[in-house]
This record gives sequence, structure tokens and C-alpha cells, in this order.
Amino acid sequence: MKIYRPGDSLYYIVHDRINYNEIYEPCYKLIGVIEGTLEMTTAGKQLSARKGEYLFVTQGNFSKIKMIPTTGKGGVAG
Repeated sequence: MKIYRPGDSLYYIVHDRINYNEIYEPCYKLIGVIEGTLEMTTAGKQLSARKGEYLFVTQGNFSKIKMIPTTGKGGVAG
């Protein structure tokens, strides 16, 4: 996994294999999927986004995230 942070409020993550995370969301977040698929459970809702789609996450919740890259490469912008 590589994390690129060009600025304080915008960064992107590149994965080459399936990745699972569970995090607390301290602020609002807009997540855009560049390649692959993102599956997320937050605030009691199950969400999914594919290449070119976006998810808006509200603050104050715990999120379980599964990032599934396209074979051999993948990326999720958050």
C-alpha cells in the first residue's frame, strides 16, 4: 500500500491486494474510487462504489472498509 498526500485535505491510496480497515470518522469525507471496488459499512448502512463512483461519509461513526483492487493494480481516493 502506498499513500500519497499532495495536500492536507486530499490524498489517495493505491493497493495491489484486497485491504480491510476499520476506522473512526472524525470528519466528513468524500471518497472517490479510481479503480477497483470499495465496500463500506458505516452508520449501520452497507455501501459499495466502483470505478468512477463516490461515497460521502458523515463524521462521528466507525467505518469498516474493504478495498478490492482491479487485478494487479487499484486505487481509492479519499
